[in-house]
Amino acid sequence: MEGETEYLSTRFDSSREPIPSWSRSVDWIIKVSKCYNFSALSTYLAVSYMDRFLSSHEFPEPSGWPMQLLSVACLSLSAKLEEPEVPSLLDLQIEDASFVFEPRTVCRMELLILKSLNWRLSIVTPFAFLDFFFISKIGKPNRHFQLYSCVKAVIINSIRDAKLFEHSPSVIAAAAIVHAAAKDETMINLDTVISWWSSGEVLHKEEIINCYNLIDGQRKRILHHPSPTSSSSSSSKSKRRKLNYSNLTPE
Repeated sequence: MEGETEYLSTRFDSSREPIPSWSRSVDWIIKVSKCYNFSALSTYLAVSYMDRFLSSHEFPEPSGWPMQLLSVACLSLSAKLEEPEVPSLLDLQIEDASFVFEPRTVCRMELLILKSLNWRLSIVTPFAFLDFFFISKIGKPNRHFQLYSCVKAVIINSIRDAKLFEHSPSVIAAAAIVHAAAKDETMINLDTVISWWSSGEVLHKEEIINCYNLIDGQRKRILHHPSPTSSSSSSSKSKRRKLNYSNLTPE
């Protein structure tokens, strides 16, 4: 578990509320990732980069394009890191994107993100612990494909709540397994997951419970307020505005 807490979110240490455009940006990243069949890891990393960047940068909420530009650049970076094939920067800007950014504008934003993250894109994620738990404690993922897929979906659905990044990757993985296992009718429960840690690596039950409650709360919000489908993307293409490189303002 060494190093897994290095990039925990610090954006919510104060009483500040999450910016409203966060959930819209994450929804867009998830939809585009599904469209191009990106891995869950790529999706998670993109949102993690966005969280880490916003921890040290203020974006003007009234203007929607800065957050969208950040979303495009973060997804582009994660795809370049993890995916065997990456669409062009223009092809990446689909699924209800209100603005279209020139490739050089996105590249400029990518460089700003890389500098802000100290060029550290490969980080510890819940998926590293997920693979470890399945192989060493539950069974190979291909033998428990339904549960494994469900746990990954739980994690991706939960990143819509930025406070998830306050929890360490191991805690997120453990809470997601418990949440998914409850529906899978397995013998895995909270006490079972706690027992997977050695005495020298104690994972407090309260940490998992808090993360579990956050995950479950996000699931309930999705059920009551589902995200818009991607079917509207084609009808909105004519309304998209193109941003140029020189001043980053709508043409």
